Amino acid sequence: MKWFKHYTNAQTSSSLDDIINEFGFEGYGRYWRLLEFLSLNFDGESTSFRFHNRTLRDCLRFKSKLKLRCYLVAIGLQTGFKVVETKDHFEIEAPILLSLKSRDFKKARPNRDQESPRIEADKDKDKEERREEKKELPTLKQKPLSLVDEYNQQCAIPNNLNSMSHHLTAGQLKNLHSLEGHPELLDEKAWSNYFSRIGKSEFLTKKKKPPVDFAWAIEPENVSKVLMGRYDNNQSTASDFDSVREAFLNG
Repeated sequence: MKWFKHYTNAQTSSSLDDIINEFGFEGYGRYWRLLEFLSLNFDGESTSFRFHNRTLRDCLRFKSKLKLRCYLVAIGLQTGFKVVETKDHFEIEAPILLSLKSRDFKKARPNRDQESPRIEADKDKDKEERREEKKELPTLKQKPLSLVDEYNQQCAIPNNLNSMSHHLTAGQLKNLHSLEGHPELLDEKAWSNYFSRIGKSEFLTKKKKPPVDFAWAIEPENVSKVLMGRYDNNQSTASDFDSVREAFLNG
């Protein structure tokens, strides 16, 4: 497919608005670059693509595979793309290309102006269905640290996007992205030790209300406090919530 129409009010889409909020206009531009790249390789029938991670990194100007992975998963959650990583390749399913082809390339187009709202409505419907599916999954609040165990079993930085992307929000992926290269979290063993440290803290797992969950554990600010020993059991500030809060307020 050599071209597709880009409506001037495209940014009013709820999905694209989410992309702008999460990644700024740089991420918004990368979305259109990705759509251009997929359209260039679209044969008019199959919407499934398989690219080496280096090809996509060059296309979207990402310096690391982790940054590319985080972005693709977030885009998938927000726009309906299906993204699966297999070793050094990414498999992408982009059904939107069929909608673009139907909208822009059919011969009789008297009702063309009415098609864009229908496509947008379908995207919003799909997004709502994905939200409902996520609600059905077990949450960390129901079983504290259950996702931590799964996270450790697979890898410190998730490689199995097909399963992990159901659990991680775009915000959580962004936090993992910001922790890349942290001197105390450079490999799987370091991450495992970090989560074990949280699990051994009676304050975090029993006394803190509500108990910590995975989202809390990967907040950069909380990571720093845990690594500094703020929540270790042998610290007097970890035995009482009020004293902990006072310690935080006073630096």
